[in-house]
Amino acid sequence: MPNWEWVRNIVTTTDGKWVELASAPELFQNAESVQEQANMLSEVLAGGRMELEVDRLKFLSGRDLLEIVEALRMTLDADEVEQ
Repeated sequence: MPNWEWVRNIVTTTDGKWVELASAPELFQNAESVQEQANMLSEVLAGGRMELEVDRLKFLSGRDLLEIVEALRMTLDADEVEQ
């Protein structure tokens, strides 16, 4: 898994019920922690639809950024990249 971190909001919903985990914009967490939190929400509300809201991504290297752009089949907008 690439070494990248993000700010996020995780929500899982099913049949009008929902469970949410939100964090402050300045709180970055690594991908493994976010995966663990998403798994926990899935246990609380099994069978729900998971949404991950990402405000910002933080990469340790440009290569990590390019890998995620390729994996998601996206294009990179240079105006949205800060070094």
